[in-house]
Amino acid sequence: MHVVFVGVGENNLYDNIGGSLDRHLRYTHKIGKCSTILINRRLKFQDKTFGNFSIYPVNTSNILLILWRAILLLRKINGIERIDVISCQDPFVTAFIGLFGKFIMRIPLHIQNHSSFIDNKVWIDERPFIFRVLNFIGKINIRMADRLRVVNSDEKEIYIRKLNVRANMIDIAPVPIDSEFWKELIDEQELRKFRTKFGIGDSKISLGWAGRFVQVKNNPLLFEIES
Repeated sequence: MHVVFVGVGENNLYDNIGGSLDRHLRYTHKIGKCSTILINRRLKFQDKTFGNFSIYPVNTSNILLILWRAILLLRKINGIERIDVISCQDPFVTAFIGLFGKFIMRIPLHIQNHSSFIDNKVWIDERPFIFRVLNFIGKINIRMADRLRVVNSDEKEIYIRKLNVRANMIDIAPVPIDSEFWKELIDEQELRKFRTKFGIGDSKISLGWAGRFVQVKNNPLLFEIES
């Protein structure tokens, strides 16, 4: 079986950041053959192959060139070995590429959703014009997929209730996290200095956060987890 992923990223796969390459190699071992069309807007990469797993980068930030080059790559990959399934990272730009494969090349389409986008007011309010357009596009693309993946049951319910998608077409699969990769042993002396500096008693739980403190990130969930 040959599965083609269409995703957006930079050097995660090339440098195996967060075990990303290892994860895709495990997919390939189970599937047989995998290829990735990687939309990369800033860095410049060359095609790369690891056994039966190949990466084909699209090095441009121009949306029209992204679509054109990705479609050419899809045809090229299919010419090397017939594609059985196209799996897209999101219901937006990558899904457009997948839809070309579905309707022109007659390849089954799987659309993933790594977040909670559809009709998410908090997300839309971040960039009202462009995200409202993407929300509209996403709804159309989702309805045309042969299979769907979401990361939580709430998004699945939105698909069923608002988009009239059949429940048996939707799979729930949370984003995998290599927890061991993110663990870092902290020197006890440094930790004590940190607690002393900020007046944090030994009995208090400390939560670390690297990111934007904005509503869409749902920071209160951190406190709910520890409570």
